[in-house]
Amino acid sequence: MKINELTRLLRATLQDYDRRKGEVREDPPRIARLRRILAEYLKAGEEQDATPAELWPLVQLFYYRDPSEQAGSLTGSVLDQLKPAFFKQIRIEPAVDVLARNQLLSAENVTAILKQAQYAAGISSAIKTLARGHILNQANVDRLLATPNEALLIARNLGGRFERHDPVTRDFLAIRQATLGIILAAQASRRAPKQTGAGKSLGDLPYELLLEIAKRTGSGKLDQASVDTTARQTVADDDARTFTCTK
Repeated sequence: MKINELTRLLRATLQDYDRRKGEVREDPPRIARLRRILAEYLKAGEEQDATPAELWPLVQLFYYRDPSEQAGSLTGSVLDQLKPAFFKQIRIEPAVDVLARNQLLSAENVTAILKQAQYAAGISSAIKTLARGHILNQANVDRLLATPNEALLIARNLGGRFERHDPVTRDFLAIRQATLGIILAAQASRRAPKQTGAGKSLGDLPYELLLEIAKRTGSGKLDQASVDTTARQTVADDDARTFTCTK
């Protein structure tokens, strides 16, 4: 996210607050922090991308309320309006929300997710999967973030519970299921007598080409590395299962 986009959002939020604050003269704590964050952004080059370290203070601002801040306050109102506009740009809100609810929101976790933003969808779904299985803890989060393109596979192997209505999880499962069909058909045609037609051509395809076909079975919401990993894992899982069953 560009610094100039951030400064535009923060300026608009503070202008809205100043217009609505009435006779209040002293900034409440979170508004004062927002002004300091804006001042820091203005010191940076406007055309450069914000670093994870520069984004963390703003993420933190949304989740740590001052004890003196009353429910339904003007501060909460303007920051609640800023939050979706901010997260729309960096697309990590689902993961951050779940981490916050489980007391795992930290600079280290958020920075690690931001550094691997291309995997944000898979990481978010994996974190939700672990939370649903009641196994979301720092050690398991560390496992996900160490290999983000395999996050959903790791979550499954740790015993997480998939939500099949989640778009990323649904695509993940669809890719596995479609890949399984391709692999089983290929193995069946290899074992069957050679014949003309689709069976022969499918049976003769190298695994690299089968994986290339498998990569095209999802709706594209998973990043390429996650699809590759899913296809490879499906080959390993289902090869072993199929050959065991056919001995």
